[in-house]
Amino acid sequence: VRNSQFSLSNIYVQQGDMEQGEKILEEVLAEDPESTQANNDLGYLWADQNKNLDQAKTMIEKALAAEPENPAYLDSMGWVLYRLEQYEEAADYLQQATQQENGDDSTIYDHLGDCLQKLGRDEEAADAWNRALELEQEKSHPDEELLN
Repeated sequence: VRNSQFSLSNIYVQQGDMEQGEKILEEVLAEDPESTQANNDLGYLWADQNKNLDQAKTMIEKALAAEPENPAYLDSMGWVLYRLEQYEEAADYLQQATQQENGDDSTIYDHLGDCLQKLGRDEEAADAWNRALELEQEKSHPDEELLN
């Protein structure tokens, strides 16, 4: 049941219905406040929408405490720190994410590029964005928004 809830939330988010995706994750957290995945996923959704950033950070910290080498959770922390304009710390988390198993991910490199640009490290930012583009183009169903 729990896996179905996460899948359904993800489907709503992919279709652009963030509110419904969030609602499902909030229901999971009402039943299991310690759910690592739900804390990360909802925290990331909020960070991505630039809302509830302090609460999102706390939730992602909880997920990272349980799985400190999870590249998705490291990316989430980097992204919420980016939104909080803490670019140096954000870059550290995002670079850590790229070094983990399964960290070779287009979203992580896209976020890293955004962060490096804010730090004035334009050449490194371009390298990160190019890597994101390469990885996305390799997918069977690439994200058109990321390709543009």
